Amino acid sequence: MLGIKHIPSDNPIRVLLDDAEPSSLYGLFDDALAAVESAGALPSSTSLGGHTSIALDGTQFFCSNTLSCRNCSTRKHANGQIDYFHTVVAAGVVQPGKAWVLPLRPELAEPRQGYDKQNCESRAARRWLALNASRYSRLDPVYLGDDISSKQPVCEDVLAAERADQAWKAAIDVAGSSVRFFNTCAP
Repeated sequence: MLGIKHIPSDNPIRVLLDDAEPSSLYGLFDDALAAVESAGALPSSTSLGGHTSIALDGTQFFCSNTLSCRNCSTRKHANGQIDYFHTVVAAGVVQPGKAWVLPLRPELAEPRQGYDKQNCESRAARRWLALNASRYSRLDPVYLGDDISSKQPVCEDVLAAERADQAWKAAIDVAGSSVRFFNTCAP
């Protein structure tokens, strides 16, 4: 139908994308959001009194004890084995009771020059807020995160993102618990 004779496996696709700067793909996330907005479908994704819920969560998407690159983080085990891995803070519009997610721009957690400590999910989430909060402010977001997001630096950055108008709230889901609560980051 489309004239494709051989569908490439993940290895050839990986070879093509390995050298691509991840930020070069960010426009695709913006295009997807714009398409949903222009179709008038975004209001159906609001909850919590008309706010748009944006979930932020870190996930590991690569790990090897033999393959590595300059952007890998490392983890040394007690037996001396070193793991090389990549993590990302993924962001997405979510709604309770819905089985879909509208992905937004991610933020990679990778080694940064000038830092002694390895980058972490908390720093990546804070960077995501600094880079993207104004981009998505029109959605009147409520940010959702796990227990890592409940720490003071993340709450301070949520507040800093929109101090002039209102204090945004961060909804925190206690990992592994049936208890769900809102953590309001207020001055």
